[in-house]
Amino acid sequence: MGGVTSGRSPALPRPRDERATWGCVGAAVRLTLRYREGVSRMTGTLLTPGDEIDVVVTSTKPFGLFVESDAGLSGLVRGGSAAVGATLRVRVVEFDADESRFSAMLLG
Repeated sequence: MGGVTSGRSPALPRPRDERATWGCVGAAVRLTLRYREGVSRMTGTLLTPGDEIDVVVTSTKPFGLFVESDAGLSGLVRGGSAAVGATLRVRVVEFDADESRFSAMLLG
């Protein structure tokens, strides 16, 4: 299979959403998804308790920090203090896949 092909093929499963496309380069398959406006979470991104990740502070509150991971998942770090825009290293305490959010604690 030389070059790049794209579109729909009986050899590949059809995406459930018409906004999804696929393309092949040799044996590799590339899937591109376009999300509706207002839908920005990746449901395939899973975190597990104990994972250590870098996050960016998006908001500060008296009870903690709202943060966002590189994958775009929102989280809460209770009791921490940092400036908006700061990058922090945290350990995931809990991950809610249905809501695509997590809670974490500061490392260090």
